[in-house]
Amino acid sequence: MRKIILIVLSMIVLTVMSGCTTNEVGTNGKHAVKTSGDAIYPLKSDDSLKVWMGLNPILSTVTTNFADTRLAKELEEKTGVKVQYIHPAQGQEKEQLNLLLASNDLPDVIRADWYSMGGQKSIDSGYIQKLNDSFDKWAPNLTKTLKNNPKLDKMIQTDEGNYYVFPFLREDKSLCVYSGPIVRKDWLDELGLDTPVTIDDWEVMLREFKNKKNADIPFSATSSFYKSGMFVGAFGVNGQFYVEDSYVRFGPIEPGYKEFLILMNKWFNEGLLDRNIVSMDNKILDSNVLNGRTGATFGYAAGSMGKWLGAIAGKSDKFDLIGTCYPVINKGEKPKMTAMDWEYTPNGSYAISQKCKNIELAVRFLDYGYGEEGHMLYNFGIEGVSYEMVDGYPALTDVIKKDPNGETFANMIVQYVMGTYSGPFVQDKRIVEQNQPFAQPKDAVKAWMVSDAEKYNLPLISYNSEENDIRKKYLNAINTYVDEMTLNFITGNEAIQNFDKYVAHVKELGIAEILKVNEAALARYYKR
Repeated sequence: MRKIILIVLSMIVLTVMSGCTTNEVGTNGKHAVKTSGDAIYPLKSDDSLKVWMGLNPILSTVTTNFADTRLAKELEEKTGVKVQYIHPAQGQEKEQLNLLLASNDLPDVIRADWYSMGGQKSIDSGYIQKLNDSFDKWAPNLTKTLKNNPKLDKMIQTDEGNYYVFPFLREDKSLCVYSGPIVRKDWLDELGLDTPVTIDDWEVMLREFKNKKNADIPFSATSSFYKSGMFVGAFGVNGQFYVEDSYVRFGPIEPGYKEFLILMNKWFNEGLLDRNIVSMDNKILDSNVLNGRTGATFGYAAGSMGKWLGAIAGKSDKFDLIGTCYPVINKGEKPKMTAMDWEYTPNGSYAISQKCKNIELAVRFLDYGYGEEGHMLYNFGIEGVSYEMVDGYPALTDVIKKDPNGETFANMIVQYVMGTYSGPFVQDKRIVEQNQPFAQPKDAVKAWMVSDAEKYNLPLISYNSEENDIRKKYLNAINTYVDEMTLNFITGNEAIQNFDKYVAHVKELGIAEILKVNEAALARYYKR
């Protein structure tokens, strides 16, 4: 009878356990996470997580903690994971992160730009986990995403082949392009000018703006516009490092850079280029555009075009903007150097600290965003509340667009989604489409996407300790000198005849050492 009772009890236990699986992980092997069959979520665990992350600037005007948002509450319900969010003070994220790491009192998960800090270095320093085994065991969604895109898979590894973050990824190229040339379309129409394509077209247009529209500053932009390929790209270079024929090059010492400087100096002397370019900032630029002092600039789809169109809405029915393709020398050419990011954005990465007590819980929580359900939640919020499926399209509702209490669209959407900034998921272009009320910025992105930039952009290479020491030794002085001399050449404070002397000094400052470091890092990247 005793044997029969034991058998029956064993069968009952097996039956109960068949509906769930239990894994024990962590520093002492005592932290169990229960999942229910293939569904996985919601998880069951006695543990909770502490997540250190900067609070989105817009969201910070609405709440002091991410936990108060509808998104965070829905995440807890869907994943079954209780999370305590810890936020550094606005504007002090880097300083407080350094203090946090130095304290060695680390939370379970830390959001930071681990790529710039050095993924392998952060692992070796005892800050974050190497995630290879964890991905294999408990991150089926992200693992599938990376398997389907080898290029992304390579980006989030160290040279040693170690995974170290749950990344913010972009699903579409259109999400990697958000800045470029912007022109007053109403002025083009009034003057009977076509949208400029070549450098010569731009010169004709700027002269027309100056002479017939009385524009004080036909082209106005902050002084770093050239680094993203604006105008300088037409001469086959940019204002930073790029790759050509498998070699790393530094644009500011190439012959094409001299041609760019000659053009900019010519425009500066002719009054086509802002004479206050050295001291230009975004507030002055806003004023120049909105007050009709300038007719062309370099800016962002939402942050510039959207802002200016919104500011003028209802005040003028003439003011209009258009995003143009990056200029080239000859018609029919494709822009070579433009502003284009990679699909992986490092500053939105989440790493699991080496002090995490329940690694599986952290991994499964972060992996949720790469599955279908998590994808929709992070990008669009709660179905039936913040969005409705309309003919297969996740359309934002009036809860977001027309808050009865008068809250702005921007303030409402960040309470429901991360899709408008970044997080542990793949960004969906359909949320970005709805985040911009004006058509012009969307059309601008299409124009700016016409480019070969992906062929020339320097990949997300990583540096070892010795290479970082070399970069620290030389790079800051090089960049400071190049920035100073670029503005001097443009304004005429330095004669263009001295360009060769300038190049020679850049070489004296150690650019060959930096290029050598980049070449070695690039070779390792290709071998990943």
